[in-house]
Amino acid sequence: MKPYVCNHNRDKVVLLLTNKADIKSETLGEYVPSKILESFAKYINAKVIILPVIFQYCEKETKVLVEKYRYEVYKAITEINPDVIVLLGKIAGESLFIDYKPTIDLGKSQEWECVNGKKIKVFFSISPNFILKTAKEQDLRNLFLVGDLVNAYLHRSLSLPFQIIQCEDVYEFISFLKLLKQDEVVAIDYETPSLENLDIVSVGLAYGKPPSIKAFAFRITNTLKKVLKDFVLTHNCLVAHNAKFEHKVNISNFGETRFLEDTMLMLNFADETAPSNLEFLANYCGLGIEWKKDFWTNQEDLQSEELLTYNAIDAAVTLTAYYKLKEELKDRLESYRLFASYALSVAVMELNGLYLKADYELLGKFERAVEYLEKKVGFNVRSRKALESYLVDQLQIKCNKTEKGNYSFTTKFLLDHPNEKVQIVGQIKQIHSYIQFIKQYIEKRDENGLVHTNYLQTRTRTGRLASQNPNLQNVPKNLLRKFFVSRFGDKGVLIEADYNQLEPRILATLSEDQLLLELFEKGMDLHSFVASLVFHKDYEYFVEEIQNNNQQYVKMRYVGKQMNLGIMYGLTAHGLAKRTNLPEQEAERIIKTYYSKFRGVKEFQRRCLKSLKENCYVEDLFGRRRHLLPDDKKAKRQAINFPVTSTGNQCCQMAATAFVKRNKNPNIVLCANIHDALLVDCKKEYIDEAVALLLECMDLPNKFLLCKLTVEVKYGENWYELRKYKSDES
Repeated sequence: MKPYVCNHNRDKVVLLLTNKADIKSETLGEYVPSKILESFAKYINAKVIILPVIFQYCEKETKVLVEKYRYEVYKAITEINPDVIVLLGKIAGESLFIDYKPTIDLGKSQEWECVNGKKIKVFFSISPNFILKTAKEQDLRNLFLVGDLVNAYLHRSLSLPFQIIQCEDVYEFISFLKLLKQDEVVAIDYETPSLENLDIVSVGLAYGKPPSIKAFAFRITNTLKKVLKDFVLTHNCLVAHNAKFEHKVNISNFGETRFLEDTMLMLNFADETAPSNLEFLANYCGLGIEWKKDFWTNQEDLQSEELLTYNAIDAAVTLTAYYKLKEELKDRLESYRLFASYALSVAVMELNGLYLKADYELLGKFERAVEYLEKKVGFNVRSRKALESYLVDQLQIKCNKTEKGNYSFTTKFLLDHPNEKVQIVGQIKQIHSYIQFIKQYIEKRDENGLVHTNYLQTRTRTGRLASQNPNLQNVPKNLLRKFFVSRFGDKGVLIEADYNQLEPRILATLSEDQLLLELFEKGMDLHSFVASLVFHKDYEYFVEEIQNNNQQYVKMRYVGKQMNLGIMYGLTAHGLAKRTNLPEQEAERIIKTYYSKFRGVKEFQRRCLKSLKENCYVEDLFGRRRHLLPDDKKAKRQAINFPVTSTGNQCCQMAATAFVKRNKNPNIVLCANIHDALLVDCKKEYIDEAVALLLECMDLPNKFLLCKLTVEVKYGENWYELRKYKSDES
């Protein structure tokens, strides 16, 4: 049987090793690939040969049989003599590598030595058959990203001349910097002992344009640091990869920083599904460079010449990528730079951290409460076996089961259960989760009692900040927040400034719906208005009944709230019925009534779906895009939601960045961005100043919006017990 071949008249040869499931038929003595596989093959700018692998590792198979499969694959590769091999899926990977692990890092590739001694570049990807099963747009985009890497590698022509200068002489360093014109684009890359210790060990600098980029690395002493500071803070255009890190180094060493172009954010702005690592960018730009991972692990490594080499290479790759991505973003550079400016506030918030008081007295109360309640039920709730026996066998409680067949006892299920004994079990689980949560956060504190999160700017498709290690955005709104207090002790307070109904207001701007705009302008209660509308009640009377705590009207208002929040996600009658326990027919009537009054919202959704169909992407107000496949089941909902969510995210980050730039008071500290809110730590005598600056900065997005955003400000001695701010209180 002949392998499938396409793009015959090309010099380079790429071999695609794939699962037999990706071959839809075998006709005319030739393999016929699936549609996705054929498209991928034609996407590669080379002669492409597709070879299905029958290899399948199984414990029942003998070692001899497995080796026979591999021998056949090796023999075929030797005959084809490809320049590049692409392994599509787990089976293809196992056919080539004995210790293959099915983990995909799109930025990575490795060399494989053929039996004839030839070294061949191997790229890893997922099986097209797997993409058909998942129907996820991200998986398909990742496949074609590998195609981009292969094309870049095959047709690379750029060399990277770099010179290592080991210099501790201030005059020699100054002489080098004088070579750089003020308007010349320079890439910068710092090496530090660790991500926590931000002392500058060396700096890599690159200048020039492809294919004539030159890169240098300098070991930095205290004397050279002063010269470097002047250069960094005054040079016109500096580029970094993951500028957040360079901002943190600048602030830690120089006390200030400035705007930096960022190739990581450029790539994310161009394609939000692409990996953010520098290795991926190197391959993307056609640079066949291998990185040595975790190189600087001790003091000896930090002094090595090899570290300087990698420092220079990082700077050179960053600059190469900058010019490539700048060309790709030439029509959207202004929008990208707004997005890139947020790296400054993210760096500052990470460095500032949030103070966590190790309140062992409160922790002790939690532990004693667990002991008391466990004595009451007579068993250890943390034992799943004992828990199942008590709830299922003893109390005869009906519980849902997981896919693996285990009983599902969520804390919410237990707390909401009508049986009082079950509720006690729920209380134990809840309090125990508090104890584990706080102990975990106490361990994360630095020597000053501060918890520093790691904000990820490229983790989510919507541009929303993600937080990890620890996740500050995951701190529940309960007693746990009482542990977070001011770093200034009794002399300080925490201030939380939160946008009111951010996403519904953004929807009003994007949809230009006149009724929605009018509601917000008049300060009406959106949820009550929508409820009164769909249930045919007088609005004024409806509000009065809500104030009188009429439960019938409270339930109707809940339906209005679910409608307002769900409409931004393309809420269906089935979804609304599930959220509100209404009959699906009634839910459908409510949605139809809503759209008959809010016609602008319906038209906005129509525009989103049109963009999805015609462009395969949608945009937010500031030009950030999300790429989607129209045939993806979730695409329509995501296309409707993305412009609203992403615009709201950018408003929050815009406010945070403005706050960092305008705040000159060391007694006022921006310490976190939690969803739609900014959290500030300050001394009590500066409350008015801090609030005024917060309101000023959080008002800035309004110059772009038809529907004005409003802000609610609260403050208190800890993050849990916050009260509404009034200027005459402070």
